[in-house]
Amino acid sequence: MPTGQERYSLAFFFDPNENCLVECLKSCCSDSSPPRFPPIRSGAYLENRLNLTYSSEVTLKP
Repeated sequence: MPTGQERYSLAFFFDPNENCLVECLKSCCSDSSPPRFPPIRSGAYLENRLNLTYSSEVTLKP
């Protein structure tokens, strides 16, 4: 039921299969409205995000 208030929704994936391909649903894109992002495997996405987040960390050698 509409409440008259703004609402935000987001996808939350907990422990996804790293080989799972995440891509725009075919029903949500067209020639005039192409996907904003290319398909990516969930493991590669997580690795990219972690690398961006921690790229400035210094690794100490034992």
